[in-house]
Amino acid sequence: MAMFHGSKGSLTWADVSDITNITSWSVDATADTAETTHMSDANYWKQRLAGFKDWSGSVEVFTTSDASLTGLGNTGHVTFELLDAGTNISGSCICTGIGFALDKDDVAKTTFTMVGNGALS
Repeated sequence: MAMFHGSKGSLTWADVSDITNITSWSVDATADTAETTHMSDANYWKQRLAGFKDWSGSVEVFTTSDASLTGLGNTGHVTFELLDAGTNISGSCICTGIGFALDKDDVAKTTFTMVGNGALS
């Protein structure tokens, strides 16, 4: 099994200019299911059908002096890149949140959250 270090990951996000100084990113893909189990199933195991797929993600960056809320609600295209693996994960998204945090023992950080607007590839 290949292991990858997070030091070479990168991210580009059209329409959100504040994405620099990235410290981490994450992507979560999910699929809905519909249960089809009925009372006469003799095996007592639930049955399901696959439904709609969805994805969301977030990126944390060091806050810069030009940090703002201008990207909130914007649609765009995001590409998450894991450089060691030579792999890109990308899709269209909507920026659903921008959070600012500051700890006395750390530098200020901004977190951008997004939801997918179509397929993740």
